[in-house]
Amino acid sequence: MERNYKKLGVAVLGCGKAGKYHLYWYSKNKNCKIVGIYNRTRKNAVSLVKRYNIEYFNNWKELVSNEDVDIVSICTPSNLHYEQAIFSLRNHKHVLCEKPMAPTNTQCLEMIRESKKRKKALSIMFNMRFHPVIQAVNEVIDSIGDIFHIYINFPYFRKETNWRHKEGSGGGVLMENISHMIDLAGIWMKGKNIKYISSESLIVNKDRGLDDQSLLIVRYKDNSLVSIYGSYNDYGFYNYDKEAFYGTILGIEGKIVFIFNSYDKNFNHLYLIKGQKRTEVKIEIPDEIDKIYPGHLDSFKKVINSFIDSILAGKCPLIKPEDGLKTTEIVNAAYLSEMRQEKIKFPFKGPAVTNPEIKHFKN
Repeated sequence: MERNYKKLGVAVLGCGKAGKYHLYWYSKNKNCKIVGIYNRTRKNAVSLVKRYNIEYFNNWKELVSNEDVDIVSICTPSNLHYEQAIFSLRNHKHVLCEKPMAPTNTQCLEMIRESKKRKKALSIMFNMRFHPVIQAVNEVIDSIGDIFHIYINFPYFRKETNWRHKEGSGGGVLMENISHMIDLAGIWMKGKNIKYISSESLIVNKDRGLDDQSLLIVRYKDNSLVSIYGSYNDYGFYNYDKEAFYGTILGIEGKIVFIFNSYDKNFNHLYLIKGQKRTEVKIEIPDEIDKIYPGHLDSFKKVINSFIDSILAGKCPLIKPEDGLKTTEIVNAAYLSEMRQEKIKFPFKGPAVTNPEIKHFKN
């Protein structure tokens, strides 16, 4: 039986890679109608306007305020997320925000409060949760017993410098890439309490204003560990210009090894090791995959569809805004650890920081 409701009107802010895959998957959802897109420069939006037969807005507030808009997808540089999310929520729109949620802990908290006050959904694009490799990890992880160490690597050689590497607009490799790994590790550690955060970062390419090489250590109160490495300078072992996401999860009864690549749909592997036995877990490749990041398969689709479903059902999104806050808290604690050259104890109540070289900062 067909549901009796109008399609949800969607506004997409930002026409970079993220904006493109948001548009694509919204266009595939039968419950959505794209109202318009905003981008700082019109030339980057022209082809999208033609492809989806939608309107271009040169003022994002005008687009968000449109009465036909029910959902706002925020795909702009991270320094704009807070202002755009708060404005959208106050105009009674549901919000799906690209990670990172916002640069500061205070901003994330205010976004959560506004969402609850307006009774509108707020969710974060942690799409890796929905990657078939990660979902397969979740299916076998209980078989390795209590986890005592997770180490994850995200090596990537990025030649260009853009807004991601500029203070005031981006967040460096910690905020932009490692945030994904923080989110996943937190899920696999199943709510364990953090004891402290420790981090070391570098700016290898001097044309960048933010960290492009980082190592993060999370120590839990039961003495288990998470270690995460991220880089924009690492040629890697698979393909020098394409990142590979790989990691190992060690439990008292076995371990899991996994790897996938953002651009290669066939480079997906998961191994379960128990004693001397190694078993490769088969990863099913979906029929419909992303056009921008083929290696992410249908993970963006799953996030957007689940977000739409939660709105229609009047339920909380599967990815809660509190998850985005947790990640931002850990990233900011990592920056503070780098600045002070000390371990930062949790729960973290410190100031908001965005750059390990900043000596004075405000909350």
